[in-house]
Amino acid sequence: MEAEISINKYYITSVEESSGICVYSRNFYDLILRDFGFKLLDTKYFNHKNTPEIRKQDIVHFEIGLNRKVEIEWLLKLLKAGYKHIRITLHDPPRLKYPYFSFRNPILNGVSKIADLVFDNFGINQSLFRKMEGILVLNTTSLKILKKKFGLRNVCFVPHIISKQDIYSKPIIKGNHNILFFGFLGQNKGIEEALMIHKGILQSFPDSHFFIIGGYLSDKIFQFIESLKKRFLVNVHFLGFVEKEKLPEIFEKANYVLLPFKEYKYFKPTSGSVLTSLSFNKILFTHSVNTVGEIIKEGYNGFFLNGNLNEDIKKIVQIMKNEEKLEAVKENIKRDLLDHYSDEKIISILNLNGYL
Repeated sequence: MEAEISINKYYITSVEESSGICVYSRNFYDLILRDFGFKLLDTKYFNHKNTPEIRKQDIVHFEIGLNRKVEIEWLLKLLKAGYKHIRITLHDPPRLKYPYFSFRNPILNGVSKIADLVFDNFGINQSLFRKMEGILVLNTTSLKILKKKFGLRNVCFVPHIISKQDIYSKPIIKGNHNILFFGFLGQNKGIEEALMIHKGILQSFPDSHFFIIGGYLSDKIFQFIESLKKRFLVNVHFLGFVEKEKLPEIFEKANYVLLPFKEYKYFKPTSGSVLTSLSFNKILFTHSVNTVGEIIKEGYNGFFLNGNLNEDIKKIVQIMKNEEKLEAVKENIKRDLLDHYSDEKIISILNLNGYL
């Protein structure tokens, strides 16, 4: 009688950094994967002396984003070696890497980006996706793109997961017109527009303070933020990166979050900044771009801006004055998060798709 072949389950990601993917990874592992037998292999500790020993019968799940270099390296290594039970959560659909082939020479790198966007690097992404056992995406927009673009059948939509203990329920702080901006700082995040909106709000509510939470990823962005600091001086507080443990204290300072994102041309991620803001039960003002429209329903659990500065300022001021409406929205925020992003909801979807 043949001995039964043992199968190990591994989860390859990093949970000790501050990025949105790491926050998601901690929740996904702590709330779901750990209980279903997965062992966490944190890429922070990968080196030439400490690399995992994975057999071909084992199940391996990766968290893949454009900046997750170690995870991508190991994913490609296992696929090339013919491993069959490879699964991923794809955070920046529809690409694994951008560009797929990177060069130090900026001209060559630019050509590589064009090849990636126009020709999909001649089918490389499609070929790699088809070798995987399963692909999880965090929004239905990405699901449709991957199915239409690559004809994939091994892709599944699973909502972002939020721990119940991280879903707050707070009443409106009466007379508080303070606003937060939360997330990595960059020009495509809409930080300049947010500052202009706050400057306009000061005309109606001179007691309004704007707290800006987030680091930056390049020297170019640093220079951009420094220029904004010189232009916007009244009641504006650039707090930089804030540790997770200190976030509740900062979020307590404001009733509102302002995230006027710009449209991403080539990627369709789910915004961790939006979901974190909602989990703190804050009233959110944002744009209906990328996949934000899958999370926010106008007037129900948040509000959309239209990009016209004066109209947006007027809309925000009017909403700030309507406390009855604000309390209703805050109740809807909590209800929606519990209904769609709890661990029980995610487990039921994963079971339905034969994942666990």
